[in-house]
Amino acid sequence: MALILTKAGLAALVEAEESGTKLQATHMALGDGNGSVPEHTTSSPSLINEVWRGALQSITINEQGDSDAGKQVVFEVHVPINAGGWYIREAALYAGDVLLAIGTHPVMWKPAPEEPTKMEHVIKAPVTFGNAGAVSLIVDPTVVLASQEFVNEQLAEHNGSQDAHPHLKKLLDQHTHTWSVITGKPSVFPPAAHTHIPAQAGLGNLPNAKSDSVTSTSGNSLATSKAVKIAYDKGKQALDLAGQKAASNHNHNSVYATKTHTHTSAQAGLGNLPNAKSDSVAQPWTNQLATSLAVKTAYDKGKQALDLAGQKAASNHNHNTVYATKAHTHTPAQAGLGNLPNAKSDVVNSTRSDVLATSRAVKTAYDRGSYALSQLNKVTQKSSRSSSGTWTLTGLVTGRPVIFCVFAPNDLLKLTITSGAVDTGAQLLFGGNYGQSIIVVPTSTVLVVEISAFDSSSTVARAFH
Repeated sequence: MALILTKAGLAALVEAEESGTKLQATHMALGDGNGSVPEHTTSSPSLINEVWRGALQSITINEQGDSDAGKQVVFEVHVPINAGGWYIREAALYAGDVLLAIGTHPVMWKPAPEEPTKMEHVIKAPVTFGNAGAVSLIVDPTVVLASQEFVNEQLAEHNGSQDAHPHLKKLLDQHTHTWSVITGKPSVFPPAAHTHIPAQAGLGNLPNAKSDSVTSTSGNSLATSKAVKIAYDKGKQALDLAGQKAASNHNHNSVYATKTHTHTSAQAGLGNLPNAKSDSVAQPWTNQLATSLAVKTAYDKGKQALDLAGQKAASNHNHNTVYATKAHTHTPAQAGLGNLPNAKSDVVNSTRSDVLATSRAVKTAYDRGSYALSQLNKVTQKSSRSSSGTWTLTGLVTGRPVIFCVFAPNDLLKLTITSGAVDTGAQLLFGGNYGQSIIVVPTSTVLVVEISAFDSSSTVARAFH
């Protein structure tokens, strides 16, 4: 760090030389630059932001620093322990009220008195003068503070001297007590060679182990001084680096948004995304974004399927040497259906045995049977006949079947539907030694049939409706 003479300082030097007097440097001031390292020139009127000022402690001429520009003089000031809590980024040398020299200082943090890392800081600022004899140091013994290091050295030297406080030493040498007047003494003393457990020494809560590590998370060991120093050095390194950053209270309110502010989705570049989320993997919503839970659920399901697929054969495998190709045919016999015809029919009145009935044919037959069964529950005897001729049935319900039952022990009997039925013109034959019945569906309330070949008086025809 080196300071440059200001225009005001040069003018004061010239005046001192002309008047034959000496220019007396008295103080050094420090500043934090308002959060940044300033660029001072010979025209700078003062520090950007002064944070401390103190009287000079010493002044020396650096013979090795001489150059064509003149003599180099080193001004020294001590910043005491009880001053701090700010960064040092700039320094200035004063001769009374005159700003003699000014410049930048390497960025460093001066701890506050209440911080654990207390320290006294010594600043040595070299300045090159054309006439070193014009500068002198004024040291007022009543106001200049001794450094902490100097005080400690003086105390150590004093306390180590054999001649320190001779009267106290004499009193101590001559002072005695009888054993009886001493109070609080123990009744029994331990032997000269003995040990204590941690609890007896008041350290029962401390582990009996040490560690140099600064990364260990063990609670069963104590950190050594080495570990503390490593941690301290790392913290100091971070602190020095932080000193090169902007102060914690700086702001950019004229340019940037405040710390507490909001943005719309569009301002954040997310104008096309919905402001909603969903954990579901089963909903086809387009106005919600899937959460990590939904993605994990879908991923787990996909992984489960992938693991299962891994147990199957590859997609390009084949069994050409054992199995038939995908596109092939079989004959009915190869399919175990060699006795079934390769034809179907929807009709219910076919007598062919080389076709199979379809489901439609079966349903039609089933529906007709169900209907006939329902109508049978309503059947009563409508009429009977025991001779040939025209048989007229009246009072019928259209669509309700008429059932003709005939018992012909020996002879044949023919019944012809004349009118009033779906099967008008049909001839119905009965005969043999058994009873027969036939169903006729009327299309009107009157049904006319013709009976012939009625040869036996024991033959009886009955009509139920």
